[in-house]
Amino acid sequence: MDINIRSVENELFSVNFNIEGIDEKDVETVLESVRNEEKFVTLSSGELVKIANRSTEEMVGIVDAMNDLRIGENKISKIKALQLAQVSSSINKELNEIEEFKQLFQKIKKRENKEPSNIKVKLFPYQQIGFNWLKNMYDIGFGGILADDMGLGKTLQAISLISEIQLENEDLLGIIIVPTSLLHNWKEEFYKFSDIKPILVEGNAETRKELIEKTERGILITTYQTFRNDVKNYNDKKFDVAILDEAQNIKNVSSLVKKATSKLKSTVNFALTGTPIENSIMELWSIFLTLFCLVILII
Repeated sequence: MDINIRSVENELFSVNFNIEGIDEKDVETVLESVRNEEKFVTLSSGELVKIANRSTEEMVGIVDAMNDLRIGENKISKIKALQLAQVSSSINKELNEIEEFKQLFQKIKKRENKEPSNIKVKLFPYQQIGFNWLKNMYDIGFGGILADDMGLGKTLQAISLISEIQLENEDLLGIIIVPTSLLHNWKEEFYKFSDIKPILVEGNAETRKELIEKTERGILITTYQTFRNDVKNYNDKKFDVAILDEAQNIKNVSSLVKKATSKLKSTVNFALTGTPIENSIMELWSIFLTLFCLVILII
């Protein structure tokens, strides 16, 4: 089994995967045998083949990390590439030779902790920790879940992040998706804590469509239901940052809201939730899956 990686466009990476001497119709059978940690596999021709050219542990790790792995080229995100590097020594070695990852590792080593420079209030120490975590994750292009308890200022920490990165990028285009009851609350919080004037996506369908199409920079705030209805209007939009507030709204894997948010094109993505302990493992997985799918959907 041969697997190698290279950088392609839009922060995506190409993983080329091949199994020498195996017919394409037998690939899934071989991969299933790897998942089951079997030492031999029977091909459609009846031939018995020994799985032995890599350690079983490494092969299982590769297959588990890429459950949609196919022969030939597979495009993956930066996060998925790092996940592969944890289980494959060859991928790890190749990543260390890619200039983008050299720079990434330097950013991780040199990450800073500081107070936000464009906020009208002083953050509590734990909020400052949250802000710095958000900023560091943004800088390395990963995103993540901020799971503070309710009432501890997740909104303020997110606004601090947006204010900071807007200082670095005046053309920043971001989107925040919130429950309907919090739409105007977010606007008021922006006015209270920062100089940013967010754009609320509201009104009738035509008004919202025109608003979305003409907005080239700034921060859009919309609701989950409105975004679901307007999802096609975002097809040509690529956001620098996306924030999903009260992210338990996308915990249902099969919900229409989750399916809509998974189509959002954004470079870095964050979820805010105040109920992490109440969520089941599958609900948390649904939130993680949406965040990482957003990274992949920048093509």
